[in-house]
Amino acid sequence: MPPLGEEGGETGFESLAMAKDASNLQNTPFLLRNKLRSATRVVDALEKVKTATGEQTTISLNKLHVECKIKRDRADRATVGWRFMVFFVLYAIVLTMQRNAVRGEAFTFGIFNYYINSKFYSPRTARPDTFTNQFTTAGGCKGFLGEPTPDGCWIPPGELKGFRDIVTMEDLWDWLQIHFLPKVYISEEYNGQVVAEKDVNTFNYRSKSIAGFRLTQKRMSPGSVTKKDLGGRCWSFNDGEIREFTPTCYDSLSLCQDGTCLFGAEDHNSFGTFLDPEKYKWAEYAVGSKQLGLKETGFIEFFPHVDIEEAEKKMAELKADRWIDRASQWLRIDVSYMNANERLLLVLRILVHMDNKGFVQPIVVSDVTQVVWYNFQNYLDIVRIVLEVFVAIMWISQVWGIIQIVMKKRKQRRCTWRHALHLYTKDTNHSWVMDILLLMFFVIFILWIIVVLDPLKGNINVNTQYMTWGDNQPLFLTQVSNFERSYFLVNGVCCILFVLRMLQIAKVNPRFSLLSESLDAMKGRLFNFAIVMFILLVFFTVQAMVMFGDKLPVFNDFGYAFVAVVQILIGSGGSEPNEARSRRGGGFGALRSVDYPQIKEVAPNSAWLFYYPFVFMMVFVVVNITIAIIGEAYVRVKRARDPNNPEFNLCPSEAVAGKPTPILQQISRGFMRRFGRILRKEKNVERKKEDILSMIVKLPTWIDRDCCSVGDLADVAGPLGFTRESVMWLTTRYPVVVNNEATLKLLLQKRTPPPPTALQQLEHVTASVEELVNTQAGIHAKLDLLIRMATL
Repeated sequence: MPPLGEEGGETGFESLAMAKDASNLQNTPFLLRNKLRSATRVVDALEKVKTATGEQTTISLNKLHVECKIKRDRADRATVGWRFMVFFVLYAIVLTMQRNAVRGEAFTFGIFNYYINSKFYSPRTARPDTFTNQFTTAGGCKGFLGEPTPDGCWIPPGELKGFRDIVTMEDLWDWLQIHFLPKVYISEEYNGQVVAEKDVNTFNYRSKSIAGFRLTQKRMSPGSVTKKDLGGRCWSFNDGEIREFTPTCYDSLSLCQDGTCLFGAEDHNSFGTFLDPEKYKWAEYAVGSKQLGLKETGFIEFFPHVDIEEAEKKMAELKADRWIDRASQWLRIDVSYMNANERLLLVLRILVHMDNKGFVQPIVVSDVTQVVWYNFQNYLDIVRIVLEVFVAIMWISQVWGIIQIVMKKRKQRRCTWRHALHLYTKDTNHSWVMDILLLMFFVIFILWIIVVLDPLKGNINVNTQYMTWGDNQPLFLTQVSNFERSYFLVNGVCCILFVLRMLQIAKVNPRFSLLSESLDAMKGRLFNFAIVMFILLVFFTVQAMVMFGDKLPVFNDFGYAFVAVVQILIGSGGSEPNEARSRRGGGFGALRSVDYPQIKEVAPNSAWLFYYPFVFMMVFVVVNITIAIIGEAYVRVKRARDPNNPEFNLCPSEAVAGKPTPILQQISRGFMRRFGRILRKEKNVERKKEDILSMIVKLPTWIDRDCCSVGDLADVAGPLGFTRESVMWLTTRYPVVVNNEATLKLLLQKRTPPPPTALQQLEHVTASVEELVNTQAGIHAKLDLLIRMATL
């Protein structure tokens, strides 16, 4: 549309001049007539804009509505946000104090170094030329190149091994007898002096064993069938001549993710020696509340707390009786320590998984727990319980707020609770993330009550050398540690929900909301592309398992193979040689990542067939497309911040300023308006944004929402609770809604009807001729009627 004053603009002003004369609008179509009248109001306002004051000033109600709505939403998010941040800070402090990670990790690291990271010399790998004193004279040793050494040298009695180096049953028994037992039973100082009775089995003067250790094994009977396990059909595979070659066959028990338990039909039948076939029996022990029904089961052997000679004798007896044989599939060594200085208990579980495929897998799992959770003589416990009460109160207030909203909607709509809850979920301020978070907190409270009120800890018998539970029963802390691990696991899920909720609240400020709005803008396309990306990763994972699964342990399981493929994709693969990249102890083997040199080492002829197609497809194509999708969404969100963009989605005041409101300015203005209202004289005329929005919605339809004078608005807004002073206050509180010369000219351009085109003029002439013909036909019809009546 040409601007006013240019070609075509004169015709617009002529139309407006005609519109001022009511007689000229009688023959004008209805819609055009209304448009001319609305444009006339703009012309009148434009003529008075430089001299208008007070009630003659015109404002834009549409701008006022957009400004108040956006700022109202931001204020609501800010109110929710600061409460949420206080809630999260208190929750994070409480969780950190409960976890006690610094002290717990140091305690665990000391025990790990003592048992797991230390080494011993294996006598089964001793050199044949080993001397009694392990020392040779000059000339008795040779250097790396075979040359005689001028000085004597010390010959080690065998290969240096640790727990993670166990690969055979012989290594396991050597580690138990030579390395493990002397470390458990500490009866002498480092200078040979006998320790005091209260310090027996105390490691580094601080960590004391609370009871003797125990061995627990799980067994499988030969030839039985385990559901959903190919090993259960071993007898059908081994028939005929093969049966004669391998007369026995065992199923596989499924190992859980962390290696601390087994699933399947384990063998409960007693076993033993030739003279005593039922020497070792399957047993179960209650380890806590009878209501929870927690039990420790298996073939369990307890060792004394202080008598190392008896322990050595019993260990030798187990070895002589072949207590671990071909039916054994899982062994756990339980050792528990207490550190009184830090009020901590450590449950160390040393596991050995004897896989049916002939692989011995060492695993180490540990958990640290408090001796007592609440000691009111310790100020840290007092601070923590106060913060826990505050967190519980804030959670209850959040839940009560939701209940009040549902009750209010049920009362307003007079509907059922189910329908009221449905209305609550449809609310604009509703957040599913917050609902799930509050529900997870309910689970957290239940788990915490179980942990704190655990009857096992409350019924411990203590003497100078060891601890028991109940009626002098063995003390099992495994289930206690499992509950605490579940508690902190659920808290870890809550931390993820806190992040998602924080992204929602970040929309309180346009500059903070770039990340969350970018995620909203790309979530649809990114989700669809992620499905394709996942399918491609599955294909390459299967290819890696097929080609290298029998050569690299990282590719022998789909889950670990998928993780390894993702690590190759993001470039986090390792570079150490394969012999140093074997299975590590801890958490189901703790398999490490892999990269191209390791793959090429085990498959030099076929490594490229997997690696180069994977790099081309996933790195050069898929990853770059993902980055392009993210970048496009970010650019779209940034473009929406430009006031000249039709998709501009910020406040009108920010459009005038040309930039979003800084967060510090937004915070300072919020504080000034909240707390400065008490000191301001005009506080009686101020109105909330909710009242302003409600007033605008209730205004009659004939009010011009883009060019309305303050006086006209005061006349119609009076019954709605807005005085003239309140309406005048709107012009000072929101100056961006006051129309100036530039905004009125833009509005006039939109409202001025364009000059008719040739086609429109032809249609108008045609319509006029048709109207004239119809009028003439009507007149003729009336004349004919009069003539007939006169004739009669």
